[in-house]
Amino acid sequence: MLSTKAKYQYAVCALLAVVFGLFLWSSEGPPNDKQIRTRIARTWKFERPAPHFARKGTVTFASDGTYTSQVTFSLFGDEKTYEVDGTWEVKNGFIDTKVTTSDNPLAPVGRMTHRKIIHLDNWQFIYEVENGERMTWKATK
Repeated sequence: MLSTKAKYQYAVCALLAVVFGLFLWSSEGPPNDKQIRTRIARTWKFERPAPHFARKGTVTFASDGTYTSQVTFSLFGDEKTYEVDGTWEVKNGFIDTKVTTSDNPLAPVGRMTHRKIIHLDNWQFIYEVENGERMTWKATK
């Protein structure tokens, strides 16, 4: 059995190891556009709960620069699912999308978005929309 002093020393060493690891991880710097293109090409899921108007869905960014998405809106308990397809590209840390086919009246054909990538790793994608709001998507398995 470890003494109290030994437990304390162990805890301090473990904490220092975690802090040092986080420092090394954060000093890596933001990914460049090529790294972003590689990391983003997968399927992401999102969910935005709200009391009266919620949405959830998936977006799949293909490595060929196209995407497909499904989003389900829930308005006062009624649900409706839409499909939207389009193109995407990464420039200077932003992802730009353009809708090419859609049955969603909120995302008409030709609509373009310009989103600032805040964080992107193998599990999470955080971006900022034009009004400054941040959105978080999770990678699917």
